[in-house]
Amino acid sequence: MNLEEMTKEELVQYIEELSEEKNGKYGLVWDKEKEPEKIVEECDKYIPVLKEIRDKNINDGGESNIIIEGDNFHSLSVLNYTHKEAIDVIYIDPPYNTGNNDFVYNDKFIDLEDGYRHSKWLNFMDKRLKLAKNLMSENGVMFISIDDNEAIQLKMLCNKIFGENNTDIMIWRKSGVGRDGKMKNTTTFRKDHEYIVVCYKGEKVLNKIIETPNFVNTYPNPDKDPRGPYKAGSISRTEEASNPNHKNYYTVTTPSGKKITRQFDISKEEFEQLNSDVIMNEDGKMVSRIYWGKNDDAVPSIKTFINELRSITPYSMLLSKGTTTDGTKELNNILNGDYTAMRPKPSLLIKTLVQLASNKDSIVLDFFAGSGTTGQAVMELNKEDDGHRKFILCTNNEVSEKIQKEFKKNNNLTDSEFIEIKKSDNKEWKKCVEENGICSSITYPRIEKIIHGYDYNDKSTTVLMNKPLSFSDFTNNNEVLQKEIQKILDDNKEKYDSIEKKINDNSLIISGVNKKGSHYDGLHGTLKYFKTEFVDYAGTKDQLYYDLTEKCIPMLCVKGSTFNKIKANKEYAIYSDDKKMRYTCVYFDIFGSKYDEFLSEIKKIEAEKNLYIFTLGDYIDANTLKEIKNYNVEPIPYKIVELFKKIVKISKED
Repeated sequence: MNLEEMTKEELVQYIEELSEEKNGKYGLVWDKEKEPEKIVEECDKYIPVLKEIRDKNINDGGESNIIIEGDNFHSLSVLNYTHKEAIDVIYIDPPYNTGNNDFVYNDKFIDLEDGYRHSKWLNFMDKRLKLAKNLMSENGVMFISIDDNEAIQLKMLCNKIFGENNTDIMIWRKSGVGRDGKMKNTTTFRKDHEYIVVCYKGEKVLNKIIETPNFVNTYPNPDKDPRGPYKAGSISRTEEASNPNHKNYYTVTTPSGKKITRQFDISKEEFEQLNSDVIMNEDGKMVSRIYWGKNDDAVPSIKTFINELRSITPYSMLLSKGTTTDGTKELNNILNGDYTAMRPKPSLLIKTLVQLASNKDSIVLDFFAGSGTTGQAVMELNKEDDGHRKFILCTNNEVSEKIQKEFKKNNNLTDSEFIEIKKSDNKEWKKCVEENGICSSITYPRIEKIIHGYDYNDKSTTVLMNKPLSFSDFTNNNEVLQKEIQKILDDNKEKYDSIEKKINDNSLIISGVNKKGSHYDGLHGTLKYFKTEFVDYAGTKDQLYYDLTEKCIPMLCVKGSTFNKIKANKEYAIYSDDKKMRYTCVYFDIFGSKYDEFLSEIKKIEAEKNLYIFTLGDYIDANTLKEIKNYNVEPIPYKIVELFKKIVKISKED
């Protein structure tokens, strides 16, 4: 850098930058990656596209949802074209970077011994959160689950990306008391919570939550209102705090005849309407929605009944929104296996978060989809409130470290040999991935069963004994205890399908277990399944043309949610949505030989049409489209344009 050649303005800017670097500032600083992620380099070098896997599509009515199998950076890169500023809610449960081989970076598991594990995690998250922010609608909201390992770093990273005033933190209680009703003892804290970082694209606004009040013991219905127990809430200010000039300053008369004058929170008309909503109690007395106190002479308050739903501001503490045990039980029932190690989130938690930030037509994205809980939550919420939300789940088909080690051992492979096999088309490895990859073995099967329904064995457990044990109980043959245990076994063996015994926190717990056959009714829905792939710029004209027409069309259809093929040939393609209310029309014949035919076809369509026209020459202008109704000419992704230019160049050379 030659300082002598700089202008005054350039010198000032340079000095300011040096000063900032030297002094630093309060915020998040981490080591930048020395080796960029391979997937990032590939997305820069090649065209990222989607390939539809038709044999995994599900058509069972309902909304059109999407699963994308592949690296989520790749998926987010594609979605930045198809769904830019279109996503209303994002929920993600990224790797927590515990050091227990739960985080893969550049194809390597990061463990506790890696001195740069926090920096690698931040590099990993930074790129993906920036892409995700581009996808969020004007008032889109993102929820990110995290624990203590990266909670502080994540909050500061989100402050950097979204702005310090555009982030919040919620706390979710992930575990409850044990089956015996007791909490475990630890040397420090029992960590029964995780965090949820909340990021707002625009205004910090969340929906009210609908909740059934729970205050039976506090308000036991003093005037015996037949509508049930209620809470009496204030609807006025004190006399001292009242403003005589306020529009809601008026006088009311109690049933005992006492007059009360003050400023109220509701209009006089609203008050009279509530007070006239009367019903007779068991004593033959007429009681209204206004509570006047024990002697009918108190300042009036309004009744909120326990059996009525109420709209309240959401709490930052999520205390009763399911536990990891609930999430595990859900997944175990759905897939009929043991998925304890996955520690999946409960659908109730995610349903609550989606409810906070969505409307009935929102698009919900999860780009760390894992077990697919977000998809289930969206569909169940739609059922509850007659919504039409759609979900997009992005997940890789990663095989666990345990399965990978078994594969290497069974095939006598070194680490380098195994890396080469994963890059190749090895049939055995492909079979292993198809059977054990998270998307093919968990995410997709779960969504499939949620759509179609499934049978499962529900398990109910009853604690029959919870007895603290002394050292002598372990070292001596305690006959009294043995007899007590045997009696419990004899008395209950006919009542339960099985009796379970275990020692937990130095206590003997004996439980009776009953299993009953249950059925989950399918929620119906449509699912489109895609895999990520790349289009290489290299190749002949014919190969490039094939790649353009065959590999890029699915991405255009995803953008318009138009998956039903109406017509497709070498020159053009037409797709519609399920209800034929919207169409995607793509013309890609370079020299325009079938352009008139294309126009004739789309002229027949009266519904909304998005047109993508690849052209060479001057045969297309505004006049050619003047007889077409309800159309928009959409921009073509710049990387596809680059490939198109490559084809044109080769064609000119022919």
